[in-house]
Amino acid sequence: MNKLIIKYIGMFFLFLILVLGCMGFIIYDKLMIEYEKHIKEVIMWSIDNSEIKDQGTNIAQWDNIGQEIERVKRSMTPNEMLKGLSMGTTSKDFVLNEISEVNSQELEKVGKQQLERVAELQNIVFDSQNFSDKVYGLVDTDKYKDRIGRGDVEDIGLNLGYALQRNMSDKEFSVYMRKEYSKATEDDIRVATELYKDVSSIFNQEMNSKYNDISLKNYDAIMKAYNDHKEYFGKDSKTFKSLINPKDVFDRLKSSNGKERLFISSLLATLPTEDLVGMLKDKGAKGFNAIMDLLDSRPDSRNSFNSAITDANEVLGNMGSNIGPDIIKAVMLHNSMGLEHLVSINPNIANLSVNDRVYRNILDDDGNVIGREDTGLLRNNYNPTMFVELAKLLKGLEDKRTLKNQGKSMINLGL
Repeated sequence: MNKLIIKYIGMFFLFLILVLGCMGFIIYDKLMIEYEKHIKEVIMWSIDNSEIKDQGTNIAQWDNIGQEIERVKRSMTPNEMLKGLSMGTTSKDFVLNEISEVNSQELEKVGKQQLERVAELQNIVFDSQNFSDKVYGLVDTDKYKDRIGRGDVEDIGLNLGYALQRNMSDKEFSVYMRKEYSKATEDDIRVATELYKDVSSIFNQEMNSKYNDISLKNYDAIMKAYNDHKEYFGKDSKTFKSLINPKDVFDRLKSSNGKERLFISSLLATLPTEDLVGMLKDKGAKGFNAIMDLLDSRPDSRNSFNSAITDANEVLGNMGSNIGPDIIKAVMLHNSMGLEHLVSINPNIANLSVNDRVYRNILDDDGNVIGREDTGLLRNNYNPTMFVELAKLLKGLEDKRTLKNQGKSMINLGL
């Protein structure tokens, strides 16, 4: 009798496992059908909106859309996902994809580093006197005079910061403030929302200024190293005259196309300044010229960039086993987070706005700004939407892994 009961219990659990397994396959199949439907819609939209007229390259002539779906599925590397986010792809689109565990872990590692980096820059802006002065300066404008005071700005300061970090829309901020301040009048909420919109504009400008300063720091370090060599060796010395003038290098960069500026711009946006200064000085004139040759090579592809780094390695040993590969990895990541897309949609570099270029202020003897110098470098703009979607993507991958592990635990428990 007991054996019969045990037999029935075993059959019941076996049946339960089979049912759960079937349900899992059905749900997965439905998700993949919806995903393929979504990809087909994206591809067909691209076909309908394609500006490519050449019959040999027109996207509409693809023989098999299914092959393109498979290509998209396979291209889920961390850099490609970050590039997609920078171009407006939502985190939801990526979470539905089948991402390998290796790529998932790499994305989470890189993604967290980028979120920590942007959070650090945000905090620098929040704590800066320049940002505070501009925000409080709004109170004195005709738009807000007699409508909001400095004390009011201080009272909602944390709310403004919370909303800015999450890139809330005006509507989202209005709903959020109604929940936080249930006793506030409609006019109070309206004024606070208008203020948030203006503060958001100031904040984004300040963030872009920080991104500009990152590249500018290395640009200034190169110019300073050149002048230091001039002072040390003497302007008429044979050694100093053998140095490549960085002004000439950057002037040639200014006349280059977008692809030729891409890798050099990312290099100077990611290379730690202390490492750069060491490379410019530790090997004397030969080391300085090696860096100038690297910058002047203006590589327009990953292969040509790798080749330029290899050439520099022959002179600069410290760009070898540790720094060299890290430089290439950092540059490719930086490219994927906006610059590559920027260059691709602006083949005519003259169309780029001032917000896409790295500028250096020209000062008079008293320290007053009297003009701006275009360095020839391009920069990634602050893209708050991308970082919000990146945070969502990381959370989605974490939740997906949790569900997957729970499913494995249920199966193991059943077995």
